[in-house]
Amino acid sequence: MKSSLEEVIPIALSYRIIKNTEPLEEKKLTSLDLSQYMEKTEALKQDEIRKIIKREDPMDVVKREIRKNLEEEIEIKKNAMLEKARQDLQKERERVLEEARNEGIEEGVRLGRESAYQEAESIRQEALSYLEEAEKAAKDYLFENEERILRLSAKIAEKILEKVIKESEEDVMLLARPVLQEYGKVQNVIISCNPCKVDQVKRYVPEMEKTCPNAHILILPDKALGELDIRVENEHQITDLSIRKQLDRFIALALG
Repeated sequence: MKSSLEEVIPIALSYRIIKNTEPLEEKKLTSLDLSQYMEKTEALKQDEIRKIIKREDPMDVVKREIRKNLEEEIEIKKNAMLEKARQDLQKERERVLEEARNEGIEEGVRLGRESAYQEAESIRQEALSYLEEAEKAAKDYLFENEERILRLSAKIAEKILEKVIKESEEDVMLLARPVLQEYGKVQNVIISCNPCKVDQVKRYVPEMEKTCPNAHILILPDKALGELDIRVENEHQITDLSIRKQLDRFIALALG
């Protein structure tokens, strides 16, 4: 890694910067020009602040989606068990009343009523038992399907993160910025991304130079990386910020 870096840096540094020797036309700024510039700058700052405030944490969206899916599955199972208990109660009630009518005598009616009350109480207890079983089944389902639920959650998270990144003006720099802040004192930083993102990433070089003031920053295209993937490396480590790989590592850690 170090040898290839040593070869790349001299090449990158060997380019000469040719300055424009033609005299620039001097343009005087009026107080009105300065005032308009300051107003536009302030408006842009306020607009950026509003965007940041409105931006929702992607992980909060992921947690809400996971919770919603689990609650829906548990609710379906619980409703099915309650419906079965209700149908059983109705059938038993009709059977007891039919027996009482067939008896045709007061004693039979009395006994039928008592039997109906007893049967109703029995079915009520059975319904409560169904509810307990439903809760236990829901817990068992979560335990037995932990990996499937985690992978489903990862897919949801991946779609949400991709949507957030695509809609953001900063795009893949949303992923790279936290890592660059950790690389603050390194000497060299190489950022690899899909060829279609190279020009966009280069626009953030001035910001990167402020974050890593001692580093020589090099942007390289890599066709093997996806459109929303980015890799950041220095003399000591390589950080692959591909969304899919990050989520796979999360699943592996969660499953132990």
